[in-house]
Amino acid sequence: CVSEYRLSGGGSDFVDDVMAEYGGMIDSLRRTFEALRPQDSRLKRGLSDGESLDMDAVVSARVAHRAGASAPVGLYQSRRPDRRSVSVAFLVDMSSSTNEHINTAGKRIIDVEREALVVTAEAIHALGDTMAIYGYSGFGREQVAFYVAKEFEEPWSGVIRERIGRMGWKLENRDGAAIRHAVSKLKDAPGSERLLILLSDGKPLDGGCTSYHDLYSQEDTRMALTEARQAGIHPFCITVDPHGRGYL
Repeated sequence: CVSEYRLSGGGSDFVDDVMAEYGGMIDSLRRTFEALRPQDSRLKRGLSDGESLDMDAVVSARVAHRAGASAPVGLYQSRRPDRRSVSVAFLVDMSSSTNEHINTAGKRIIDVEREALVVTAEAIHALGDTMAIYGYSGFGREQVAFYVAKEFEEPWSGVIRERIGRMGWKLENRDGAAIRHAVSKLKDAPGSERLLILLSDGKPLDGGCTSYHDLYSQEDTRMALTEARQAGIHPFCITVDPHGRGYL
């Protein structure tokens, strides 16, 4: 059972600190991502109105007319801007283990996850892709908590940045259920290409039940990602666990 909770805004101290520390990196990523924006135009055929006649369609129409068959519709062609159509959903592990310190700088795992969100989201915003930001935790199979920081239709703004700053550690991480819920949202996303980026500190674990650990939890997560691919969604998993290569 998955329950959604909307994160509220708050102070901007965290995001301000991230912007100050990683401002140069964010600017560099913005320029890189902006360069990925399509600049060319693509020839569209089969139009009812356009810049010029599509001579292949015109010839086919004349042949069909003389043969007494139905002529093809859309005799014009035109160059239209070639636009990206990508939707990206971030899914952030907010389990209690993310409260652990990750490096000598004194940062916690959840801090690094939130920093990565701010930096990457700023770059994706420059690219113009549609984006959503979610987190998850919970305790037991009946209490999977799904936190919403940004839906696809919401604009990237200061309020969204504040919500990211409010993301903090909670309880357990039942990855399979959270992934499936994020996939259900991505299925309705506007982009023709849909990406799911999972940010986690390691293995899925739910101490609220007796079975969701080790092999069972990893197989459930693997199956959820397989189902995502079958739905036409491209999942990417990023972990801060240096020993995660084996199970990832």
